[in-house]
Amino acid sequence: MKKLLILTVTLSLTLQADYLDLIQKGISLYSKHSNHSKGYSSSHYNYNSNIRVKRSDRILHYPINLRAIYNIQNCSQVVKKRAYISCYDYDSKLSRVLSYSLSGDELRSGYIKRVKDKFYDDRVIPYRYRAFLSDYSHSGYDRGHIRSYASSAFDYDYIRDTYSLINIAPQTKILNRKLWLKVEKYERLLARRLGHIDVTNITYFDKNIAKSIGKHRVGVPGGFYKILSNRNANFLKCFYYSNSTSIKSKNDKLKNHIVECSEVRY
Repeated sequence: MKKLLILTVTLSLTLQADYLDLIQKGISLYSKHSNHSKGYSSSHYNYNSNIRVKRSDRILHYPINLRAIYNIQNCSQVVKKRAYISCYDYDSKLSRVLSYSLSGDELRSGYIKRVKDKFYDDRVIPYRYRAFLSDYSHSGYDRGHIRSYASSAFDYDYIRDTYSLINIAPQTKILNRKLWLKVEKYERLLARRLGHIDVTNITYFDKNIAKSIGKHRVGVPGGFYKILSNRNANFLKCFYYSNSTSIKSKNDKLKNHIVECSEVRY
């Protein structure tokens, strides 16, 4: 029992050291990317037997200007909830960009044990452009939270928002249940360490066509970006996770998913 306790404490300290090292590296990255030029490349549409989607080819500029993203030029519909703001896309029936700010004080205010809430199709989206629970059934993909339960567990309304299918995307089981959890934990650590953290999530499509699931043809992203920033602390760090069914969890580390923020596209 003593050996098991020592091993557990050692692993916890090692993970904490890795996270703190990433915080330091993130601060040095912020200055490097704070002066990008304005503008973005054009998007294209194609058709095929799956679904047509808007390829993720717009350049993301730093500091992130939410007004430049959340508008009718980029989004089929902008959805504002307490827990996040969504740039919803009618073609893929997904949030192509979803942002929120997370504070350390919120996380410290309490933790509501996981409630048996239900995923739901959101009526704020017109019926023909919604995703439905049935689309995920027997699809081979999980209903992956974009804003996690654990990052919202201080408030019932926030929790409810996380179960809207606006906040859900098809993720492989390995990504949803293992890999993505690490970067979610990291965002909460940053919120506590820095006071708050701004989080921008991107569902990434590298082509104009995409696989879809379900009767309502929900698009399957090729991957996901998570951008973590705090302007006051000059902190910026970007991560990319592939949504490929061939990815493995063995030997996976958070640092393996760090990318140059200049490479991010939405």
